[in-house]
Amino acid sequence: MKQLPQGQYNFKDTENKILKFWYSGPFFKPEFNPKTRKVDNFEEYTRDSTPKWTLVCPPPNAYDRPHMGNLSGYQYMDAMGRFQRMLGNRVLLIPGKDHAGIEGEVSYIKYFLEPQGKSKFDFTREEFFNQVYQNQQHFIQLIRDDEQRVGLSADFDRDLYTMDPKVINEVLSTFVQMYKDGLIYRGVRIVNWDTKSQSAISDSQCERKKVQGKLYYIKYPLVSNSLGIDHLVIATTRPETMLGDTGVVVNPTDDRYKSLVGRKAILPIVNREIPIITSGRVEKDFGTGVLKLTPAHSSEDYEIMLEWNKSQEDLLNADKVIIDYVNIIDHNARLCGPIPDKYKGLTTKEAREVIVEDLRHLGLLVKEEEITQNILVSERTGAVIEPLMASQWFISVSRFKQRMLDIIKTGELRIYPKYAANKYISWVTNLRDWAISRNLWWGYRLPVWYRGVVEEFIDDSGKVRVRINIAGDWEDLDPNNPDQMRVQIESPGDGWIQDENILDTWFSSGQWPLICLSTHGLMDVAYPTDVLVSGYDLLIKWDLFMILFGIYKTNKPPFKNLYLTGLVKGTDGQKMSKSRGNFVPIDKIIENYGVDAFRMNCYYQNRAGRDYAITEATLKTFRNFNNKIWNASKFVMMNIGDLDISSINSIKSVTELRNRFEGTIEFSQEDLDMLDHLDKLDHEFHSSFDNFRFGKITEKLYASFWHTFCDVYLESVKSRVKVNAENASDHESRKAAQIVLFYSLKSYLKMLHPFIPFITEEIWQNLVEDGKYEIPMMYSEHL
Repeated sequence: MKQLPQGQYNFKDTENKILKFWYSGPFFKPEFNPKTRKVDNFEEYTRDSTPKWTLVCPPPNAYDRPHMGNLSGYQYMDAMGRFQRMLGNRVLLIPGKDHAGIEGEVSYIKYFLEPQGKSKFDFTREEFFNQVYQNQQHFIQLIRDDEQRVGLSADFDRDLYTMDPKVINEVLSTFVQMYKDGLIYRGVRIVNWDTKSQSAISDSQCERKKVQGKLYYIKYPLVSNSLGIDHLVIATTRPETMLGDTGVVVNPTDDRYKSLVGRKAILPIVNREIPIITSGRVEKDFGTGVLKLTPAHSSEDYEIMLEWNKSQEDLLNADKVIIDYVNIIDHNARLCGPIPDKYKGLTTKEAREVIVEDLRHLGLLVKEEEITQNILVSERTGAVIEPLMASQWFISVSRFKQRMLDIIKTGELRIYPKYAANKYISWVTNLRDWAISRNLWWGYRLPVWYRGVVEEFIDDSGKVRVRINIAGDWEDLDPNNPDQMRVQIESPGDGWIQDENILDTWFSSGQWPLICLSTHGLMDVAYPTDVLVSGYDLLIKWDLFMILFGIYKTNKPPFKNLYLTGLVKGTDGQKMSKSRGNFVPIDKIIENYGVDAFRMNCYYQNRAGRDYAITEATLKTFRNFNNKIWNASKFVMMNIGDLDISSINSIKSVTELRNRFEGTIEFSQEDLDMLDHLDKLDHEFHSSFDNFRFGKITEKLYASFWHTFCDVYLESVKSRVKVNAENASDHESRKAAQIVLFYSLKSYLKMLHPFIPFITEEIWQNLVEDGKYEIPMMYSEHL
């Protein structure tokens, strides 16, 4: 064996050298055959009976370098991949990059156009698209460099970008096919409107934010007095939306209001009669237990409207009470529609102040209360969401729900941590039709064509309508009329105008496993993939939509296991981000502590779905751990130089070791204790990968190597491995110690390699391969 250099572990030189070694050959390709040390052709690879293990890497957004969540997630993917290679399986990690739709457009405008005093409207749509595309090409290379720098053992020859032509074609083809299957439709429904990006966004792209607000108590007069009751008091945080009220709702079990159900109230200011109906969604203990129903500007109210109207379907016409909507807020969050002229054109904030004052003047404002409330904001832009009715493109999700639930019950998909499955089930159960169109320029333009200019507007009754101008004449758009609208990738011909909207980013990234495998001809070989690694915050966003598309195209989930990592926190306990100032740059981490220290920080004490911190203190701890490994390895290698390792190098278990030397070598009790300890640790190591318990096993490996191997066993055998042994029994004892030292070090290197591959690779190459660096240690032998 080749001895290690003197001095402390030089992680900078070692990591650079190992990176060059890894990327000097096709070692991360699944076609690489360690037996022949050559690359099999694709047909040989697909026919080979060796088990195949595949993981599709979540594609980081291509508008900036990977954030800490991306980089920490790579460590779990890489650890799994290296472990599977060490088992002898053919492993493929497929990398990729995401164009990031809304966030890609917003970030480019913010960081590149606004500093120049420009907006996207200073360019044609094509010019703007090309600028963003070229900008992301620059970042893609930086991202790839970072991925490789932290040791991600992916096949970068298969790297995909969501705006690659072959990807675009597959995404658009899915849209067309789903439309033909009746799963995609254009319709008017309530959407989450991002007033900053001027686009609809899905529920999963919104987040709740606590703010200080007010609860306003307002009198709604009744059409006629009943049992001494001439009005209802309704509490609301949004009095400006009352102009669009179309009903009053109480809980059917609330005895206070049972006598009023079926009667009518008078909408203040507008003086329109609106019915009093019931819904179990109304909380009797919130406010006064009476809800103003504004279906056009509250998702909850919209659902109440749909449920109520459905309950009326079997009633006779005379008994039916059908609720409709009145949209009174436009895309710029200004009031419009069938409302008094004095409010038209006011922003929602301005209108609130005016309406509250008018209610006070009319004697209809009972009181105001200061409260802390949750408001919905855009995850991407931070803008307050304005729920409103709009004509958008939707996916009908009802056909998928049961199958998406069944895969959990049958075990076709296992989620780690297991409790996260309950969140998934709840979200799928309540999943609403998914709005997939976005009013942006950057992304996949909808493969929809119109025979003329299409316009959306709010009519005098507050209804959202869409019309088309064909040959100078306006008429209502009928999505089922092929003379007005067609869904196809190529233009139908002259005079046809393509839809201005683009597809939601999740529509493309939701197909990511399918796209990656089909593009590379691997559907029959690798679908479903073995594992997906994702942050737990993406469970009801990206993960859920991947499952939906997998079921649509194959009736199977796209992965067998879903491992949810925690979020990376800074020293202040908050999610690590540049804007919060608690961000530790990866360049600084690598420069001061090395990649292996960063990797151990990601695993150690972490549990599935649990947040964890990356701090200077923990990074220093693991840098010291690597030095400990280095120095202990030097001690072992200096004291087993005369040991013939060729006869024991192939031994893979403690049982095999004992059988090999039974009757020829007498191991001391300390030797046997060390071997028994390793045997148990090896079983726990394998079990941890089977059950995705990376934090638990790295804690044990850390403690075992430092305290059991170094503090106890190495100290106890120092006198036994001295070169100048005086008698035969001493020589026998020395050889026994040497054998256990070699086997122990080799075992630790194998168990530590998936987690800290750089230092273990360097030591392994010198210990076992005599410094030849011909093949990575994960291929040297099966575990």
